Amino acid sequence: MSDNDREQTRDQIRKAKEFVTHSKERIGEQIEKYRGLYDQLEYSEYYLSEQEKILSQEVSVPPIYTSTASGMAHSGSMISSEIDGMLNSQELVFRGIEDHTKLLTSSVTGTYSMLAMQTTGTIHFGGPLPSLEIDWDSLDRSVSEIDPDLGKIVRGARAALDDPSPDSVRHACHSLRDCLTHVMDRLAPIEDVKQANWYIEDKTSKTGVTRKQRLIYIALGSHAKDTNPDDLSESELELVANTIEVNNEIIKNSHKLKEAPAEKIKPSVRGYCSNIVTLLDLHKSNSHIS
Repeated sequence: MSDNDREQTRDQIRKAKEFVTHSKERIGEQIEKYRGLYDQLEYSEYYLSEQEKILSQEVSVPPIYTSTASGMAHSGSMISSEIDGMLNSQELVFRGIEDHTKLLTSSVTGTYSMLAMQTTGTIHFGGPLPSLEIDWDSLDRSVSEIDPDLGKIVRGARAALDDPSPDSVRHACHSLRDCLTHVMDRLAPIEDVKQANWYIEDKTSKTGVTRKQRLIYIALGSHAKDTNPDDLSESELELVANTIEVNNEIIKNSHKLKEAPAEKIKPSVRGYCSNIVTLLDLHKSNSHIS
């Protein structure tokens, strides 16, 4: 990465943090009412600052990080505007703001992990506690609506991650990997994706269909075959990309011979849970299901 590219990337991170800081200050006016949202913003602010510190050094940054940084700045801007509107009594839905903030939090976690590992080789989650909070219940409810047996898989993963026994973390990762596979099989069968008017065969995939195409199919809702992926917003496409990123991390840990500590994998699991819930909410919304 050139000095100019690094500076542009640093500028995007700076913008994202400024939007988050503004939102946190606005929410702070009614902190008891919006405590959960405030904690999410505080978490994002902390790890955006950590990324700024890393980028201030002469480090080589992966190209994908630059586009992700731009996406986080966009998300921060959107959240800031939504919060301003909500507090100014405009007709905005709090749940939507909460979902967008959780998505940003997941993205911040993923980008910090990627940047830290590829530059300093060390990940230090020493910030606010929300990084370790996993919303298992919401994931359980969301996937159980598709099939009650998927809820059992989630509960099994939860029990395994909390179990200090050997190989339990790997078992949790296997379960979460299988859960998303089953969700895609139900909502985005390979043959259905191939019938979409926007489908293009991917020669690198054994089936000709990529995980990204299947997640986009889910995001588009029940009319996915006739709906253009361009209709998805930048933040919704970012959701798909980040879901692939955290799922890849979980798949990697399901195959590792040397098991990762539970505390190290929890940020990825947290992002996974949040993203899948948001993706399924998006699927229902775009399917016009009440």
